[in-house]
Amino acid sequence: MRYIYLALFVLIASCVKPGMLYRFSTTDYTSIPDDLSENAKSIIRESNTELIIHDASKATFREQVAITILNEEHADFGIVSVPYDLLSKVEYLNARVINRRGEVVQTFNMGDALDFSQYDGVSFYSDNRIKFIKTFSSSYPYTVEFEYEKTLFGTLNLPTWIPVHPDQSVEKSTFTIHDFGTGVRTQAMNLKNKPISTQIAGGTKYQWILNDYQAKETEPYSPILENIPYLLVAPGKFEIGGSSGDASTWQSFGKWYYDLGAETRVLPDAAKKEIDNLVQGIENKEELVAILFKYLQEKNRYVSIQLGIGGWKPFTAEYVFNNSYGDCKALTNYMLAALEHVGIKADAVLINATSTRPLIEDFSGNQFNHVVLRVVLENGKEIWLECTSKYLPPNNLGNGYSKKALLVSKEGGEIVSTPFKNYTDNSKISIYTLVIDEQGNAELEGNLSFAGADQSSVLHQLLAVSKVEKMEWLENQLDGDSKKIRYADFDGVNSNSNEASILFKAELSNYASASSKRIFIPVNKLNRWRLSLEADNDRQLPVRFNYPFFESDSITIKIPDGYKIEAYPKASHLEIEFAEYHSELSLSGDETFTFKRSFKMKEREIAAENYDELRAFLNDVRKADLQQLVMVRSDSK
Repeated sequence: MRYIYLALFVLIASCVKPGMLYRFSTTDYTSIPDDLSENAKSIIRESNTELIIHDASKATFREQVAITILNEEHADFGIVSVPYDLLSKVEYLNARVINRRGEVVQTFNMGDALDFSQYDGVSFYSDNRIKFIKTFSSSYPYTVEFEYEKTLFGTLNLPTWIPVHPDQSVEKSTFTIHDFGTGVRTQAMNLKNKPISTQIAGGTKYQWILNDYQAKETEPYSPILENIPYLLVAPGKFEIGGSSGDASTWQSFGKWYYDLGAETRVLPDAAKKEIDNLVQGIENKEELVAILFKYLQEKNRYVSIQLGIGGWKPFTAEYVFNNSYGDCKALTNYMLAALEHVGIKADAVLINATSTRPLIEDFSGNQFNHVVLRVVLENGKEIWLECTSKYLPPNNLGNGYSKKALLVSKEGGEIVSTPFKNYTDNSKISIYTLVIDEQGNAELEGNLSFAGADQSSVLHQLLAVSKVEKMEWLENQLDGDSKKIRYADFDGVNSNSNEASILFKAELSNYASASSKRIFIPVNKLNRWRLSLEADNDRQLPVRFNYPFFESDSITIKIPDGYKIEAYPKASHLEIEFAEYHSELSLSGDETFTFKRSFKMKEREIAAENYDELRAFLNDVRKADLQQLVMVRSDSK
């Protein structure tokens, strides 16, 4: 750390930007407390985070962190990255690396940082950028000190305080908010410590402290954010890109969002004429919705452009019509305008499409990253539309099912629920016929059918790719080292129905194991359950699947000539409160054997107290799926 005499600082303060302004309480990181090392891959030695909300239009955010990296698994936590965009500015950035002997081996400032676009994987053009410093040490442990300051031009998206991450401990950490009359609000998650509140000139100061926090081991298949403390921060009054709003209630926040796009929902005359010609003579409202949704999908494509307030304000309906593209806001906005033109009511609904955390209903503000459309017909029937997808049919929301969300209208915001999906709605049904030869090779005929979340996945993976890529995808779905698809029909993979289906034929080498007298045939090699859970006597968090699901398999095996069945697999019936597995066997004469299987995971999330029961159940499912049919030569003695 650099020490600067006051006189010298005064002399040059107007010539340089601030750097290493904060002095950590210690510069000796060679001693590591034993209790903080347990289960830890890194340790926050000291962290001081400060948010100053000057008014609704401007805030300052500062962070000073010293982190000790204990092993290579957490080396990325030594990387310093500071995101920014058109609505923020990085004022300064400094970092240094201290080795295990306490020697400073690297120093950096903002001039050393790389600066590049922060690509999110979907945006065609975005103003999101990142300043990036890659620190490095050849030996562990080592410590990275860094600090930066950002100016925020707008207060809608205030930063979340995350003082610790999985497999990380904290020696001392503070978060301080200075609010000057905007009505900032916070929501503590897994954070037991109450803030210290102090009145300051013109506002209020709040401070949270987290000290001596011991690392918690990551639990497989658990929701990460439910295991660590963090603090959500949301504004009361806010401004963004010249637009003012109030996030203190869902009603006022939704009203702001609706009004922001009010002038963008005007269709040009050419669009009205095109829509009128398309729906001429159609009286059925549900049919009208389907026709217009198909029109939206075929005419337009999803292109995300995130610039300033453009991350919230949609392009105009005219822009989408003329250019045939838009982001989720713009395409939803265009579809809403088209429906209103033909007399059908629809409303935009804000959701978080990627987070597994439920919406916090008593904490209004920006908890969203996506928007869909809800249509309500005169008879009360709801139709939900995922307007960014070129492939999903009406009432298929991809990842948007079973969520609390914010419907926005001219009256304001209102919490609603997206459609609930039962496990039976997310299904994969497989029908296979296998002809096995004496060497264990198989001729396979298959019929696959997908619905719900499984259909969404199949549509997005297959409809946008070539026939060759479809064949490769199908081949990867089959177990075995040597397989060849001889024929496949993907006509059933389309957006016109509520399920996707595939017919195919394949050759599978070494599907079964053959000896001189016997053939050992796995009864369910094509869709066997593979997940196993480790023993854990102190499970703290639930197990969370992507979604509840249902699988049904029918596998018919043609017995080779000259062979008879020597050993049958066992039928199984396994059932617990939240899952069920059933298999049955049947023999048709001496020629064919059929194995039927159904597997139901009825809940998406299984509570920690049921972990052992779930683990035992899944182990039994794996064993049932690994069973074999043993055939022996008829002339064997």
